[in-house]
Amino acid sequence: MCEYLAVPIEQVHRLPDDMDLRLAACIEPLSIGLQACRRGRVKQGETVAIIGAGTIGLAALHMAVALGAHVAISDALQPRLDLARGFGAEVTVNVQEEDFGRAVAQWSGGEGANVVIEAVGSAATIRQSLELVSAAGRVVLVGWLWEDVPLPASEFVKKEIDFLGSRMNANLFPQVIEMLAAGKVNPALMITHEFPLSEAKAAFELASGQPEAAVKVLLLP
Repeated sequence: MCEYLAVPIEQVHRLPDDMDLRLAACIEPLSIGLQACRRGRVKQGETVAIIGAGTIGLAALHMAVALGAHVAISDALQPRLDLARGFGAEVTVNVQEEDFGRAVAQWSGGEGANVVIEAVGSAATIRQSLELVSAAGRVVLVGWLWEDVPLPASEFVKKEIDFLGSRMNANLFPQVIEMLAAGKVNPALMITHEFPLSEAKAAFELASGQPEAAVKVLLLP
């Protein structure tokens, strides 16, 4: 935190004068969600299954819906799934109560999802992504996992799966700013808490300690 900083000019993006700065704070996660959709080549009318309704999972959902896809999403926290409904998810599954694989199979008519975006980063959900995806489908791994994960190689061959990594925003800030300005996306529901800068410690504690309540926590001057 500082009063002044210097950054390369190509990393600075001008916002429209009338843009709500609270929404502008969501540009970074939205750009990561958009990159995940780009990596998965999400197209209008396709089915997309997203594992994990955290900030990045919700951002990917928001972008997939904006691109015209049909989306199902899973999580273990019901408040996040309630937000997902508000963002246009057709199917929301609480994995503590229901099997996501069964729900996706029923929703997709037994074909599986054209694109699966894994936004959790666990061995179990990475393996599950291969089960959820359709034949000739695409799996996009966004969740971070620092350990090796054994995967069934036969599934890659049998289904002809594309397995893709997605990590950053790939210079997509300008596109997301345009989408926000045009009203194609509205991430207001992602902002669950706002704190003054003087309460930064409490904000970080909430964000890290109460995942069931916090999605996007803002620090305001």
